[in-house]
Amino acid sequence: MQFSDDPRPKGFAPGGFSPAAVAPALLTDLLELSCRAPSGTNTQPWTVWVLQGGALGQMLDVTGPEVGKLAAELGNPTAESRGRFNQQFVRHPGNFDWPGGEQGGDEFLTQAVAAADGNLTRAEAALARYFRFYDAPVGLLFTISRLLGSGSLLDYGMFVQNIVLAAQTRSLRTELQIGWKGLSDTVLAGIGAAPDDLLVAGMALGFDDPQQQPVARPVQPAGAASFTIWHA
Repeated sequence: MQFSDDPRPKGFAPGGFSPAAVAPALLTDLLELSCRAPSGTNTQPWTVWVLQGGALGQMLDVTGPEVGKLAAELGNPTAESRGRFNQQFVRHPGNFDWPGGEQGGDEFLTQAVAAADGNLTRAEAALARYFRFYDAPVGLLFTISRLLGSGSLLDYGMFVQNIVLAAQTRSLRTELQIGWKGLSDTVLAGIGAAPDDLLVAGMALGFDDPQQQPVARPVQPAGAASFTIWHA
């Protein structure tokens, strides 16, 4: 697999996706290559749900009302609504996973809401677009059995990274979306997942729309010096 640098630095919100369909054969090729990621005793703990066309539309019809409720609570979230984002797993302490909260949850979800500059109408629109997979023609949902340990989530991360890299070499763009876990009950029921399944993330996938460029956000990643400890 060839690594291709993404020219967009961290801090760029997603642009637009072309409505052009992604052929099932191309998706299959992408997943076949990506599943070569290492996993403990070759368990390959990932399950990928591919949503396209009518199936994608049906899922968005089901999740739409839940997104509406979430948007209505943006200005005055409750403990219960915040808790929905941690019911699958906690990525950060406190309430960082809540949309528009402190930096640390899903970067693009937070930025999309924050970019509305306090305008609730724009924030709701940004939230709705996020949960439409940015209008991409393909939505991927990743689940894992709760019976597996944390090591399997590490394996899962390498698998998802393979998808991102393999997509780049096939002129496809991806946007990983952790925020889908906030709608996990609705999503898992909608795709027919098993009772012990955990929703890890979603991903928007498709071809770039050259007419819609990514929008810069004032977020600078920490450099390697901030997390590297040398022993020579």
